[in-house]
Amino acid sequence: MPDRIAIVAVSRPGAALARRLAASLDDAELHLERRAAGDGDSDGARLYDLPLRPVLQELFASGRALAVFLPVGAAVRLLAPVLGSKGRDPAVVCIDDAGRYAVSVLSGHKGGADALARRVAAAIGAQAVVTAAADALDLTAIDLVGKGAGWRIDASSTDLTRAAAAVVNGEPVALWLDPETGADWPAGEPLSGNIVAVAEFADAVSAEYAAALAVSDRAGEWLASRRPLVIYRPRTLAVGIGCRRGVSVEHLDELLAATLRAHGLAEGSVAVFATADIKADEAGIIALARSRGVPLAIYTAAELNAAGQGMPEATPSAAQELLGVFGVSEPAALLAAGADRLAVPRVKSDRATIAAARIPPAREKDAEGIAVEGRETMGPGEALLAAAEREIGRGNHLRGAELVWRATMEAVSAAAARHGMPCRDREEARRFVKHLDNLDGQLGAGFEPGSEGGIISADLTVAGSATTEDLAFPWNLAGFGVADSFRKQYENWDVLSGTEFQWEPEEFTIFLDPVRYFIESLGGDLKDIQTL
Repeated sequence: MPDRIAIVAVSRPGAALARRLAASLDDAELHLERRAAGDGDSDGARLYDLPLRPVLQELFASGRALAVFLPVGAAVRLLAPVLGSKGRDPAVVCIDDAGRYAVSVLSGHKGGADALARRVAAAIGAQAVVTAAADALDLTAIDLVGKGAGWRIDASSTDLTRAAAAVVNGEPVALWLDPETGADWPAGEPLSGNIVAVAEFADAVSAEYAAALAVSDRAGEWLASRRPLVIYRPRTLAVGIGCRRGVSVEHLDELLAATLRAHGLAEGSVAVFATADIKADEAGIIALARSRGVPLAIYTAAELNAAGQGMPEATPSAAQELLGVFGVSEPAALLAAGADRLAVPRVKSDRATIAAARIPPAREKDAEGIAVEGRETMGPGEALLAAAEREIGRGNHLRGAELVWRATMEAVSAAAARHGMPCRDREEARRFVKHLDNLDGQLGAGFEPGSEGGIISADLTVAGSATTEDLAFPWNLAGFGVADSFRKQYENWDVLSGTEFQWEPEEFTIFLDPVRYFIESLGGDLKDIQTL
């Protein structure tokens, strides 16, 4: 399902339907032609003037999926100059002005237009029109297998196309599930009758089959074929990381790639990174997780020590002397995987260590929420917030306050990206938070003015992060206001010194709770959007 959606209408009947659709899609922007919008309330719509061509092309070029109230032919002609490839182009769905049909026009599978057409149809009572062969014939959609579980596809575009054609044409296609990986065919995924399971990879790539599908987290030259081959990379690897302070993301990236390559494992199967809580704010580790699009799990020294003591294959580590833990990379990998043995024992460079473990098949989750013995991997901002709490607990209040603000901006930026809104600075972040409140339309229980012993009202008025008028806004803005107060404390500490606006040490701890609730709520919203 596309992350960012623009709804565009050019006529008054289309504008009326577009408003209905926008009310059902919280992650959508509404764009109405100025005259079609009428003289009343614009309902938060962005108004444009004709001609439509530059408006539509600019939205398309920005990567937004388009739900356009236009005939299919008109939309295609307007977008033709900016069309690229199905691997890059966003989804395009056309809806007629009577609201009868929602037609998937462009990037149906990979771009999500087929799913968007169904969602649009459900929202306005239309009929979804999806013409992809796999959908029409109820066959396996080769490019969608495992998508809901975060699987990655390792195949050339040519092999992917030819394998899909073999499925549609009824030619024999082999399926090999790597027993060492232990991943099954995704539950609920259709398996066409001409796809035949085989026991050995050599059988899958034999002349008997027109194409081969493989599910494996292993890599190497042996995984090759003269015929079309599509390899699915399930998220089965948990990677533990330990490092010296200030290590670069480039160093970690190179060490990760070299380590997995040396052990015959695929980078595309990394499901989660894990480290010690003392490294939760390490910029290199955070950047690595972000660049790979996987979550970061954080463990305390007690958790790492408990896991390390039960490791017969553990290797001696400098972390025991430096950090007071048995080790970092190996026990972190085991904890994140929920496993009892390592797939890759600790490999070290001069600045970092890496280890990996396989996630048992019964414990596999979707890529954005791998659960580990009741613990969920941290979402955007949560690792930094944990580091902030640790610094405040040590008495480093200003360093902690800075980390609270960084955590907040990271969480808000991630949520804003899902809604297709910019978040480059404080003002854009605040604007997005107000947008969330407009969507919610109600106050959150934890952030009503004066609740929790007056914590919120004290922070917003005494700390000066917002005006009394802001207290009337719902809880998202209130939570953001508390975080903003942390920013003001560390940025203006000298100015606030000796005044009633300067916080006492215990206030840094007290005000962490509403920020934590705010950040966790943003993370929950991200997961809700991803499951739609």
